[in-house]
Amino acid sequence: MSSCKDVKKDVKSILENVIQECYLNLQYSPGLNQENTLDIIADVLEYKHEILDKVNHYPKNASKKEIKLYFSQIIDDLLKNSVEFVDRLN
Repeated sequence: MSSCKDVKKDVKSILENVIQECYLNLQYSPGLNQENTLDIIADVLEYKHEILDKVNHYPKNASKKEIKLYFSQIIDDLLKNSVEFVDRLN
């Protein structure tokens, strides 16, 4: 079972990679829709705080199976949204 600490590391790593892609887009494609890229960065940062809040407030009195399901849903949501952010960037 993933621990809360491991899930936090995964969330931060994945979303920081998305932000890094945004900054690379700003650096190497300066003429292409910079405002859209900055909006994506703001959305990613907002989503990062939202999802970390969910990870920090997991149901502590639940069974291990329920906690595992809770974290797997968070990871699935994270992966889906990170793909959407990259699609918006492209």
